Amino acid sequence: GALLGYSLADFDSSLAPLYVRNDPIFPYALRLGFQDGEAYWKDASSYRFLPFVSVPLLQIIAGDDFLVYHPFTSKVNHAITNPNVMVVETKCGGHLGWQESQLDVNAWGVGTS
Repeated sequence: GALLGYSLADFDSSLAPLYVRNDPIFPYALRLGFQDGEAYWKDASSYRFLPFVSVPLLQIIAGDDFLVYHPFTSKVNHAITNPNVMVVETKCGGHLGWQESQLDVNAWGVGTS
């Protein structure tokens, strides 16, 4: 038979009860686990705090971010309703880095050690 790959949601749901975290309320006691992957994602998401940002904030999202781009697009209204938050979307950059165009493999220093 074929091997089935797990999605990131399946992975997080399996491990959520084991994740170590801090209680979000003072005195921030150490807690173990989440009810499920959805509870973990909600705790890790910052979108619900965006309406309360009182200083200028630049939020950058990459269009090819496989992890958060699609969830972000459904929650962008939380950012654009606050005049202190500016949202900028780049074409590429993945999840942890940005560049405005595809990597030029012929560029100096690319692919060298």
